[in-house]
Parts: sequence; structure tokens; C-alpha cells
Amino acid sequence: MKDTPVPSKKELIIQICEEKGFTVVRRKEIELINRALRERLGPRGETTASYIANVLIEAGKDVRYRDILVKRRADDRYAQLFEGVLSFKSLEAAEKSLREIDQLYHKFKADGDRVGMARAQLLATTGWRRASIMAKNKKLSPSVRHEKEEIAHWFELWNENPEVFWDWLELRKKSQKFQKQFGNHSAP
Repeated sequence: MKDTPVPSKKELIIQICEEKGFTVVRRKEIELINRALRERLGPRGETTASYIANVLIEAGKDVRYRDILVKRRADDRYAQLFEGVLSFKSLEAAEKSLREIDQLYHKFKADGDRVGMARAQLLATTGWRRASIMAKNKKLSPSVRHEKEEIAHWFELWNENPEVFWDWLELRKKSQKFQKQFGNHSAP
């Protein structure tokens, strides 16, 4: 009588996912897979959510779970293109960030890539939200809060009308109010 090979933990994770018919894997599905692993393997079945997510990503499953230990799917070209683009630590960094977002947005627009255009706008929205939150943070100095408020305004206006934003920004930087508050600011 032949011994049937015992599947590895990785194989079991994929098998359980398929048995349960998960087409999209989120936190809830990962918890159910982890519970099933413990039922089948006992204490050695206990594993981390990030390990399960990474195994399923490698297997080509649609994993929608965020964790710093979860690797991005290599074929997510948008994630790769936008990696490290968003920055608003200073006016210069925000302008550089918006120029990169704008360049990608217009490339996607020329290619007719609506998903790419939406991802660019989503990144600008994220910049606006984060800068807005920082602008309201009383732990930061008033000058830093004013700068974050200005940056939030930039991201918001770019998102509303990317076609005229750069003309507006040049005029804004030349205004007396801007000069008084932020001094001479040149393009990065």
C-alpha cells in the first residue's frame, strides 16, 4: 500500500482556497483559510495572514489584502508606474509629484487607457486627502500646516482640471500672497 504524499502548507492553502470557491480573497477569506489549515494540520497549521496572501498571489489569485509584508503582484503595471511618485513633504516635492502624475495621466489619456487615467486621479486624490489631514494637525507648526493646506489645494485643483492646472500654478506662485507666505518657489 502506497503512502499518499502529504501536501505542503502552500499546496493546502491553494487547495482550501479552491475548495471554498474564493474568486476574490480579502481579510475574511484569509481568516477562513487559516482556520481550515489549523483544523487539518493542528498547531503547525497556524500561519500569518501575510504568508497566506503571498502564497495566493504567487498562485495567481485575486488577493485584495493590504499588509506591509504582502508582495505586490508583479504584473500590476500601474502599481509599478506609480511606486514612490506621491510626495508632499514640501512644495517642491508636491510639484514634482504632480508633474509625474500629470505625465502619466496624459500618457494614459493618449493611449485611451481609462483605468490608468483613473489611477492617476486616485493618486492625486490620495495626495489631497493626506495633505488636508496634515493641514489640520495641531501638533504641526502653523507654517507647516499652511504649506500642507497649499499642497492639498494643488492636488485638488489638478484633479479638477489637469489641462489648465500648470498655467494656474505659475500664476499662483507669482502672486504677492504666495510670495509673502512661501517666498520664491521654483520648479523642481
